[in-house]
Amino acid sequence: MNTASNQNSLFEDPYLGMVIDGSIIERKLGQGGMGAVYQARHLTLEKYVAIKILPPEFSIVPQNVERFLREARSAAKLEHPNIVQVYNAGQENNVHFISMQFVSGQSLQSYIHKLEKIPLAQTLWIMKYSMQGLLFAHEHGIIHRDIKPDNIMLMSSGEVKVVDFGLARSSEAGNTLSNPGQIFGTPHFMSPEQCTGEVLDLRTDIYSLGIMFYYMLSGNRPYDGGQAVYIL
Repeated sequence: MNTASNQNSLFEDPYLGMVIDGSIIERKLGQGGMGAVYQARHLTLEKYVAIKILPPEFSIVPQNVERFLREARSAAKLEHPNIVQVYNAGQENNVHFISMQFVSGQSLQSYIHKLEKIPLAQTLWIMKYSMQGLLFAHEHGIIHRDIKPDNIMLMSSGEVKVVDFGLARSSEAGNTLSNPGQIFGTPHFMSPEQCTGEVLDLRTDIYSLGIMFYYMLSGNRPYDGGQAVYIL
């Protein structure tokens, strides 16, 4: 009996080789708080797409499914060169998914990790196009609420794209998917009002951009701590 082979099969990703939304999943690209993202090849169009899948343990909670679909609805409204485009969303093979534009490149977080600090000229370039994508979202009444280096993609072609609208909501709508006292986001990049669970407006994203700007230039976060309350 081949023990190594059996061990590998135990850890084999169940989604690899699965066909979702007409695309066959080929490899895992990354894992986030609201699901894993895979590279998939569209069987008819012969092009690559990205498929985000909500984990089974999350999908049993209706609030998680609604938040996941809200990401698709929010991003689908935003067709802009500096925002990753959503193509489709739904449920197939008992899997909740979002099909979106495949981005060939790396996250800004990975890039910072490699360089430690980013030169000023390049930092300004990244900020310029991140802000253009975010401005477009704001003009359409969408607050991202999770701007951070992990959610900025640097394409191999040189383009900059904002991704992951999983926490986004309308600037005119109440936070109906959050209970009192719940805080969603990444503490090191969250505005003080987001850390304390207050009602947010577009300025919370601007604050997060400022933190990201500082982080790119210095390689350090301006505030540190294990919990949101310690960062304030």
